[in-house]
Amino acid sequence: MDPSSDNIDGQTIPLNQYFNYRLIGGLIPQNHSEDLNDYSFVDDYDQKGDQYTGNYKVLAKVDIRLKDGRVIKAGTDLTAETQVEHDQDKGMITIRFKEKFLQEIQLDSPFQAETYIQMKRIAVGTFENTYVNTVNKVAYASNTVRTTTPEPKKPEEPTTPNSNPNPKGNPTLPQTGTNDSSYMPYLGLAALVGVLGLGQLKRKEDESN
Repeated sequence: MDPSSDNIDGQTIPLNQYFNYRLIGGLIPQNHSEDLNDYSFVDDYDQKGDQYTGNYKVLAKVDIRLKDGRVIKAGTDLTAETQVEHDQDKGMITIRFKEKFLQEIQLDSPFQAETYIQMKRIAVGTFENTYVNTVNKVAYASNTVRTTTPEPKKPEEPTTPNSNPNPKGNPTLPQTGTNDSSYMPYLGLAALVGVLGLGQLKRKEDESN
């Protein structure tokens, strides 16, 4: 999947298209007073209109300093440090950071993450998606987006060609890109006949005189 920062709230999504819901977690400031033991995303999607593909990605939004001195740069893929639970009947996806990883973060380091969840639009209508970000079991941030999928346009039916476009007894000459040149021999013949006719007419006039 390819994470995109585009905001889809209020947008139109075609039927059967794959897309991502972007879940932005709250920013834990540096010098926070207690260790992190929970940082989770709970996504409530409408299973009548969306189908979870099983693909998701979690990225760091800020530089994160660990207790062993390592620094995780913003934009680093942290998916491996998370686990996911999916309840299709309820349309619920829970993505949480492993506690072991959270305990490695320094108290004087900020922390923030964002999650991208891949979906497929499977129905026509307007659908909502709501997520809640929890920190140490307390709701920290939430957001709801609404998208609409219209009925797909029906393809235009091809026009049935007329098998007999010309009425009987009213034939037409074929239309090609060489119309003028194809008629030239007939025009020349008509001109020749006309000249001969004029010659015969002149001889008759001379004889009568």
